[in-house]
Order: sequence, then C-alpha cells, then structure tokens
Amino acid sequence: MSTDSVRLICKHSARSTMGRTTHAATASLVFPTGTAYPMSRMFFIQYEVRPLPEHESYAEIGGAFANCFVLAVSAGQAEELALRHLAEIHWEVVSVEDPALPTSRSDSSDAEWLEWYDEAARHGDCYVFHQWPNEPQEDDAVH
Repeated sequence: MSTDSVRLICKHSARSTMGRTTHAATASLVFPTGTAYPMSRMFFIQYEVRPLPEHESYAEIGGAFANCFVLAVSAGQAEELALRHLAEIHWEVVSVEDPALPTSRSDSSDAEWLEWYDEAARHGDCYVFHQWPNEPQEDDAVH
C-alpha cells in the first residue's frame, strides 16, 4: 500500500471527498474603476514544495508536487498568485518543475485532470498536492 497521497485545495469552500480536502475562499482579480477588464486564461504550473514548520502536517509530509491551475491575465500573474497561495498555506517552493503555461480543457482527457481544471475555471484556482511521507525518498534528504 502506497503512503503517497493527493491533496486537492480549491479556494472556495470546505469539504472532503475521497481522501481529498478542499477549502479556502474565492480569489478575485481587482481592477481600477473605468479600466478595461483583460481576458483571463487558465495557466498550469507545477512546483516541488516542502512544508514549512507552521504547516499542520509538517511532521508527516516530506514534500509534494503541487499542480496549480490558476486563472490569470498573464503567466507572471499566475505565478504570483500561485506562489502567494502556497506561502499562505505554509509550503516552501523547492523548484519549478513546469513553468506557467497556458492550458485549455482540451489538453487532457484524464478525468481527474479535467475535474481539477473545471474547479479552477469555476473558482479561479485549484491546487493539487501529490505528497510523500517525511522519510528519505530515493537519495533525497528529509526536512
């Protein structure tokens, strides 16, 4: 039995389904009155992250790959929003595995990927954490 887990965080409401937890509040983009509203696009970013000591599961989680689906007007804004959210929930970015790239629903036929994409399309973002336990992983040190 694998000790790896997947944690899904979509910033809208608290619920737990099939071992995945979703919670937080809806994010929104704010523009000055009278300006044109730029068109948002979906961006996908993947980071390798590790929990900070303030993280609720710091002792149990060694790290994770964070798949970030973010609606934004640019790749730079998507990265900024994702990094801010990761810091708020006490994850430290170790590396950028996949930089912010525009993505669309037609980029995958995988049911889980489509679920995550749709969550982000409805709520502005969605974060999926593929976690591993706090023990050595293939020559890696633990925190």
